[in-house]
Amino acid sequence: MQIRTEIGAANLIGVQAPIALDPNDPSAFRVSSPPEPTGVKEQVLTRTQEEGIRVDPWVDERTGVVVIEVTHADAELVQSMVQEDNTKIVQVDRLAEASTSIYGGLAGSACTTGFSVQQLYGSTKGVLTAGHCADTQTVSGTTQSMVAQVLYGPNDSQWNRRSGDSYPNTIFDGSSTRSITSTKSRDSILVGAYVCHYGERTGYGCGEVQTKTFRGMPPVSSPTLTYIQAMDVSYPYKTLGEPGDSGGPWFLNSQAWGIHHGDSGPNIHGVNDGVFMSVSYLANMNVYVRTTP
Repeated sequence: MQIRTEIGAANLIGVQAPIALDPNDPSAFRVSSPPEPTGVKEQVLTRTQEEGIRVDPWVDERTGVVVIEVTHADAELVQSMVQEDNTKIVQVDRLAEASTSIYGGLAGSACTTGFSVQQLYGSTKGVLTAGHCADTQTVSGTTQSMVAQVLYGPNDSQWNRRSGDSYPNTIFDGSSTRSITSTKSRDSILVGAYVCHYGERTGYGCGEVQTKTFRGMPPVSSPTLTYIQAMDVSYPYKTLGEPGDSGGPWFLNSQAWGIHHGDSGPNIHGVNDGVFMSVSYLANMNVYVRTTP
């Protein structure tokens, strides 16, 4: 096959050997295309992670452009690292954080989470713990900030949350998670009733209700005789409360009874009784225990 090209007044003639193309073989025809957006996204993530830089890349489905969100402090460095054409760097004040599932029975800042709760007259959700615990709780690597707290009378409670996290109606009991589908009021709890708890320090344990008129302990102001004391009555006797258990769930099967307030010291068996506040008083904080997904 001859190819003729005119360059000024001269003619340039080149000869190319014939190429046999099979029209039924699609592999014979190749068209170069830009890299796949997903591949570019992964390359960007690998490159920035190697440098210890956090970015949030995503693909704009309308244009196929890989948008790379990065904080102002790292923008210049990321710009020098990313050379692909189909990318766009966007500077943001802060990067989005991944949503985390937070529920009862998780270790917090020297305390334990109780139950997932929701506003009485709203849709905002969070997690419960003892009111005497630190206002900000670090749970599963997240910072849960206090929304409200009541440290008075029958209440030793606070609830915390972080925007974007989920708060399912489950608790961890030391070996697995279980759904919480109902609550038990203080009035319906009987002396001698069997109840269980989970605390970050003492783990899973059960006992019998000894009294429903235990007086709350400091730092609760004007504590009332409404706290519930439980003791393990089966050998080998287990302690039902130590520092670190505060806020943890008290429950039976899938029913929420209360959250850990403290312990009453060694009993006749030489182990600590547990003391908890009833979920009946959570209304004083304008929340209730979540019992549905």
